[in-house]
Amino acid sequence: MKRKAYQTLLIISPSSGKDIVKLSLSTFWWRVLYAAASLLLMLAVAGIWIGYHHYRVVMRANYLEKENHITLSKLENQKQEIHYLQGKLEIIQKQAVFIQNYLGLNSDGDSKGNIGQGGGEIPLPPSSDLIQQADFHHQILPVLSSNSQSSKLTHQNIQQLDSDLDNIITALEKKQAELEYTPSISPVDPEKAWISCGYGKRNNPFTGKQEFHPAIDIAGLKETPVLSPAKGTVVFSKPWGAMGLMIQIRHNSAFLTTYGHLQKTNVQIGQSVKRGDILGYMGNSGRSTGLHLHYEMAKDGKRINPFTYMLDWNKYELLLALGE
Repeated sequence: MKRKAYQTLLIISPSSGKDIVKLSLSTFWWRVLYAAASLLLMLAVAGIWIGYHHYRVVMRANYLEKENHITLSKLENQKQEIHYLQGKLEIIQKQAVFIQNYLGLNSDGDSKGNIGQGGGEIPLPPSSDLIQQADFHHQILPVLSSNSQSSKLTHQNIQQLDSDLDNIITALEKKQAELEYTPSISPVDPEKAWISCGYGKRNNPFTGKQEFHPAIDIAGLKETPVLSPAKGTVVFSKPWGAMGLMIQIRHNSAFLTTYGHLQKTNVQIGQSVKRGDILGYMGNSGRSTGLHLHYEMAKDGKRINPFTYMLDWNKYELLLALGE
């Protein structure tokens, strides 16, 4: 009978030389033991690998979560910036429309601006300031009207454009305020009056001698309304020698207008008036040869021809008034 083969494992203490453990197993059980140990080792390695892989997955997930949070935050900031820029663009577009309407530059031609209100619609004299502002307006308006171009504007561009438009509007408002105080219409309706004597040299109707006439005489019917040609304040309203019943209006630091030979007045000293308000009525008071209005204008303390500021008269009357 064949005997089974055994293998013995001795664990000897290196110091004493005595046996500590003596393990004697058959070859079969040693193989089982080796297989179990190998399996445990493989399981341990697999566990370590799975744990490390899980750790990497968790770290990656945390990183992606943080990155997602940052991305969402950036998107929210961009959304708020877009909302802000859209609001700015709306303001700028309104400012552009204001400038467009003010200067009468609408492509459809519907807008006529706000200049010259109160005394009827009248044309304005050329102004280099307004022309320059109009040119700049034509440069910036296409940018505002094009969505494809507007979307390319940066925050800095919009801020600069907004600032430029604010400056232009401020300048236009200042110019409009100046124009509101600048005489620009006839003090008498041109359809109800005529020029009886122009500005400049003339023969005195009483003495026949040549003299300088510092005003224009506008003839018409009795009690024809006399209108204020611009905003201003009444600084004189009473009889004054040969001028008869007289009114003076201080429009601003530059312009002073005088109205003489009135039949009666409709304003008092210190009263504020605007363009088109009735100051009084045409008459024949004082030293006068007939019904007319003596209309005189001074700019910066110097008498000037008021007809150049009566923009609602036609060219024929202008030539007549200038004596040409």
